[in-house]
Amino acid sequence: MPKYKVKVLSVGQDNDPEVLEMQSQGDRDAEQEGAEVRVNFRWGPEQLALVKQAARVQGLPYQIYIKKALYDRAKADLSEHYKLVESARHMASNPTGA
Repeated sequence: MPKYKVKVLSVGQDNDPEVLEMQSQGDRDAEQEGAEVRVNFRWGPEQLALVKQAARVQGLPYQIYIKKALYDRAKADLSEHYKLVESARHMASNPTGA
């Protein structure tokens, strides 16, 4: 018997509560087991060539460069988001600007 249930989806069913729960359970299991998650995406040849050139400049294999660049960008985006949230919270609690 397989560890996970499988459900075949048609277009527009990606928000199905059962599927979302299965995805969440898979994520929780992966975190608990320390498993790595594989991410795939498609780029055009020009985009990939640019990334490979930037990776060469940094002296890194392009896959590692992509991981590092994406991780660094995600950290920066989250940091900026939380600073904006905190600033909005501060302004809401001090409407006079004090």
